[in-house]
Amino acid sequence: MFIYCNVEKLGNKINDCVIRAITLGMGIPYENVVHYLYMNGLENGCDSLNIDCYSKLFSRKFKLKRHHCKNTTVQKLCERYPDSVLIIRCPNHLTLSMFGNVFDTFDCTEYKATDYWLLRHSNRLYI
Repeated sequence: MFIYCNVEKLGNKINDCVIRAITLGMGIPYENVVHYLYMNGLENGCDSLNIDCYSKLFSRKFKLKRHHCKNTTVQKLCERYPDSVLIIRCPNHLTLSMFGNVFDTFDCTEYKATDYWLLRHSNRLYI
């Protein structure tokens, strides 16, 4: 199920899906996530909002494993992991699934999912 959620401080609707997914999924303040992404981009010489760049942040700083998926949607991943917290990548977008619900500024449940990072599964925390 889709649940509208905007974590941008002033409530502006901006293209901040990477920041939003990390903030909601990991409980890290919005401004800190912006800083982490910026520093990660500088350290790795990459665009901080590019998947190859933020994947390095996920794996190196947060110790998260990237999982690839085929022939599935965001909704199907939510159904497969109803007791989990996942950051899910779709083409040109990142979203968050928390206990079977997608938290985002628009409904992307039918988008094709390409990758995901498991933050929490049942009672086991991965971060």
